[in-house]
Amino acid sequence: MVKQQELPVNCALERLGELHGRRASSESVPIIKYCMDGEEPSPNGAYFISQCQKQADNRCKQILGSEEPVDASCFVMVSRDGMEAYAMVFPPIREGKALEQADLEKILKQEGITYGIQEQVLKRLIEGAYFQMAVCAKGTPPIHGEDGQVEDFFQRNNDVVYNYGEDEQADYKNLNWIRKVGKGDVICRITPPTEGTPGTTVKGQTVAPKPGRPASIPMGKNTEMSEDGLELRAAVDGQIFFDKGLFRVDEVLFIQGDVDTSVGNLDVIGDLVIGGDVKEGYIIHATENIVVQGLVEGADIKAGGSIDLKKGMNGGNRGTVEAGGDVKATFLENCNVTVRGNLYADSLINCKVVCSGHIEVNQGRGMIVGGSIMATEYIIAKVIGNLSHRPNTILIGFTPELVREKEQLTKELQEMRQQQEQAAKNVSYLERFEGQLTEEYEKLYKEQKLRLSVLNMKYAKAQKKFEVLQEQQRDLKGCYVKSSIIHPLTQITIGRETRTIDKEIRAVRVWCGPDGVTMSIG
Repeated sequence: MVKQQELPVNCALERLGELHGRRASSESVPIIKYCMDGEEPSPNGAYFISQCQKQADNRCKQILGSEEPVDASCFVMVSRDGMEAYAMVFPPIREGKALEQADLEKILKQEGITYGIQEQVLKRLIEGAYFQMAVCAKGTPPIHGEDGQVEDFFQRNNDVVYNYGEDEQADYKNLNWIRKVGKGDVICRITPPTEGTPGTTVKGQTVAPKPGRPASIPMGKNTEMSEDGLELRAAVDGQIFFDKGLFRVDEVLFIQGDVDTSVGNLDVIGDLVIGGDVKEGYIIHATENIVVQGLVEGADIKAGGSIDLKKGMNGGNRGTVEAGGDVKATFLENCNVTVRGNLYADSLINCKVVCSGHIEVNQGRGMIVGGSIMATEYIIAKVIGNLSHRPNTILIGFTPELVREKEQLTKELQEMRQQQEQAAKNVSYLERFEGQLTEEYEKLYKEQKLRLSVLNMKYAKAQKKFEVLQEQQRDLKGCYVKSSIIHPLTQITIGRETRTIDKEIRAVRVWCGPDGVTMSIG
């Protein structure tokens, strides 16, 4: 059903209707009442209707005062954007000739309208849809290009995200604000802008689309674009941040103040520099180096590289320090220290130390008091022990890790030897029946021979490794302990030889000679 829509009606259109034989009455529908499509006229449609009224006025002036028949006519207009053509058919007057579809097509062609012609509309117009605005041709609007987009794979903020336990209490140590990224990781993916699709006017003219705008790529420090320009990637390992509209990757993370509830535990890629203290109970991990400007309490400090504790650490018998490189500290007290490199400190008080290199405690107070100190190479200190005769344990030459590795290797060699003997027995037994074995036993014979060969290779490799470890334990020429003062109840072990110092000695050097642990004084 066609929706009725009141249109402006003037005397000329009414007069044309009367001349055509359609007279409006107070009880009937006015002759100029609605658009053919049943919708509200667009601004272009309303403008077309106003022009139709002018055309009707001119038409009335031409036929008034004359009794001659007047053929039907069609007024056509193209919208300003060229995407629609409007038509209105004026009826024949006084037995004039009605329009046929070919007439309408000819009119459209004269107006240059060749694209998107609505055949069904033309059919309705010639069937008597007079005084009705109709869209007789429709163009195809251009599809404008879409702007480029950025799809982020990392959040653009580093806000704290609290975890809650079953008791609904927030975890104030694991705050999840650090976002780690590895070299080559995709930070965001870029969708290029599109060019869009051209359109066509009712006159067959091509309308170019507006191309989309390129995305603003948030490329900051230590980030790089992929070769195809579609991905923003991390150029280095580190922590990712979004600042001033750009992503950046920091190889060094700086914490300006203390590590406390405002910062939480830290687990970073690269270097870490802490400007304040590290409070008790916090975990600090970095894949590279760690520098702490303040005091470290009973915390867990672990670095893939070196650790530098500018003001030292009092671990409260729970703190740990573990470094893949060297450790430097003003003092270390009541803590466990594992060092893959060398250890340099002004004092070691009641510590358990395992060092794969050497230990030097010869600056400042230069004291080693209490605890257990192990080093692979040598130990130098101003003072070992104190006047209260507190026990000290010094071990040089090999670390517990080396001992454990040797013990594990010894166990593996024993197990492999047993397996070799069993496989050899099986092969020897089956060889006695060679040529007489069933298919099943022939298969078993080949499997046992292969197994024996593999076991022999593994055993030879493990034996060689064991010999290397043996040599490491025997090579004690460069191992020694040197101190200005060693107080009593200090036990020194070099290799497998042990000596206990039961009286104070000064300017002493202890090493392992042909006859065991040897001391030289002065």
